[in-house]
Amino acid sequence: MSNNNYGFLNNWLRHIKDVYRLHQSELDSIDDEGQRLDRYVELNIKEQVNNLSKVSFIQEEWENGDFPYIHGWVYSLKDGLLQDLDVTTNNAEKLDQVFQYNPRQ
Repeated sequence: MSNNNYGFLNNWLRHIKDVYRLHQSELDSIDDEGQRLDRYVELNIKEQVNNLSKVSFIQEEWENGDFPYIHGWVYSLKDGLLQDLDVTTNNAEKLDQVFQYNPRQ
């Protein structure tokens, strides 16, 4: 959520910054820095579940009847517990139409 320059790492952080861009108003409204970071992590995981659903070979597996499930969980370094974010998918139906690939013929 900062403008710090991390050199070569900026290329990978760009995707995380997109999560901030998409949810900036919600994140900026959280005053407590720890709570804001925790929410940022949750939102990032939800976005990455969505991103994995857009991968063509994942969608091909779903189309072939193989059902890899993609789950969004958070592992807390504070207490060692997993939190299920209730974000699970095994198909592309919830994706915007532009991301749903047509089956191969």
